[in-house]
Amino acid sequence: FSGDGSSRTWMATLEELRVAELESRECISADLLYELGNALDVVGRFEEACGAYRKSLAEEEAADARLNLGSTLVALGRNDEAEWSIRRGFQKLGWPPPECAVDVNPAPDVLSGAVRL
Repeated sequence: FSGDGSSRTWMATLEELRVAELESRECISADLLYELGNALDVVGRFEEACGAYRKSLAEEEAADARLNLGSTLVALGRNDEAEWSIRRGFQKLGWPPPECAVDVNPAPDVLSGAVRL
């Protein structure tokens, strides 16, 4: 390293590219939101980093709720609805990655009536 700050500039440029790549995604998991927060921190966009971290936490909480709902639906014997809820819970957590996920089943009415999760 030359000590002239060029390595720091190079690293910031890489993080700016990572920020742009993550921000351009239509769908982003809790894990990627956390990564976005880290990248925003590195480039000095601290307010936005806080927002990404908060949204990451909210996504994880939503995932927990979907997983809990799924296990309760299994206990009720409503396996089709449970499968949908559990799949969505794992997707919120980033598994499988969005580029690998295939949605072949339309969402059922998980609760009664027109209310959908």
